Amino acid sequence: MFAAVLLASCAWGAGDNHSTAPHGNHGTAALPLLGKCCEPAANLTMLGAGGLPRPRAAWIKANCTCVGSNSVIERAVTVPSGGKHLHFHWAMTNMTALGKLLTLRLVPCSGKPILLVKPAILKDGQYMQQLFETVARGPDSGYHTHTWPFPDVNHTAVLAQPLDADLAKRNVTFGQPPSSGRSSWMARTTPWGDRTDSEGVETTLTIVVRHPGYFVSVYSEMDTQFTLLTHLHPDAASNPVTMRGSSSDKARRASLSARWNDAGTVKVAWSGDGGGRMDQYQIYILKQPDEGLATSRGQGVCGLVGADLENGRDSRCNSWTPCGLRKNMIPVGGVFFGYNAGPGNVFEVDFAQIGLLLYRDNRYLVNVMRTPEDVSSGDEVYVGVTMHRNSPQADEDVSFAQPDSQRACRAPQN
Repeated sequence: MFAAVLLASCAWGAGDNHSTAPHGNHGTAALPLLGKCCEPAANLTMLGAGGLPRPRAAWIKANCTCVGSNSVIERAVTVPSGGKHLHFHWAMTNMTALGKLLTLRLVPCSGKPILLVKPAILKDGQYMQQLFETVARGPDSGYHTHTWPFPDVNHTAVLAQPLDADLAKRNVTFGQPPSSGRSSWMARTTPWGDRTDSEGVETTLTIVVRHPGYFVSVYSEMDTQFTLLTHLHPDAASNPVTMRGSSSDKARRASLSARWNDAGTVKVAWSGDGGGRMDQYQIYILKQPDEGLATSRGQGVCGLVGADLENGRDSRCNSWTPCGLRKNMIPVGGVFFGYNAGPGNVFEVDFAQIGLLLYRDNRYLVNVMRTPEDVSSGDEVYVGVTMHRNSPQADEDVSFAQPDSQRACRAPQN
């Protein structure tokens, strides 16, 4: 799992000539901005291609979605040629959030979405008048990107974005007060914000909250379905993403096995070690096509050839995140509870006993999802296994290859 910390440690203002705004100006002086989410000024304009001013307020209201400090947002998007951005806005509602950590999690159900985040660096403290969301090169350098005020995939954290053209023309610079003896440093072009380059797995960004808001975009070049989650927490130790990384958790998730038994049916087993008596377990299964063929269930294309991820996996047929299982696989056998486990807290289920017969000439993907009694801690996906004509009849099982970053993916439920 990719995790990064965006240290947005400075806030800036803009004056007619030289700004001497102290550290934290927009986190304290701009108190009227608190809680204003996706609410642009009625006369907000952007400088588009060629520096032409264009009204922007109506576009923002139509395309912006508010995210809270502990929220779950689900989206399914048909993406046109050339890709598509979806835009979100997190706004601080009170001063107690300053200095806390905001973790944003992007969990794909299908596709390969990318998460983009930038702090609200506001021109003259004007609401949603975002600075440095500018075109980096060419004749439109310094004019606003087509996603302004939200992050753009072609620039965010990869290209040095210059000062807004209208401020550059006014010879505005940013930096320490002249009396500090330090040279102005904000006038230089520099990459802004942070991003995750998703390969169809859960990705996260953790931000130190030092601004009244953050602009968020999710970008995809293909049809995608995803869940965007936010968690506001006081420190790194309480980060819900890293809390689940104990060795016992990893051992439990890697415990799933499947084998043909003597009667020619399939028996699956997994460990519930560390789980609660009221935890719920659901088996999921997917019939996979033979090599060179493709099949589909719902919107998922689950072929084995032409996969766009490592290990022969297809991002359109995600089977390693909670929403991926729900979208692309079929639940079988009903719900098992923690108290149904046998000796050693191990579950063993014979598919024949739940009325499910598999044929050895077919390929099947089998997985299990655990929903803890405390649902706020999140669903947990085991490491899936494949069954096919060459699968062993003994205890040796065939694992569905997944990197460690996928073994820990689980999504909180509200």
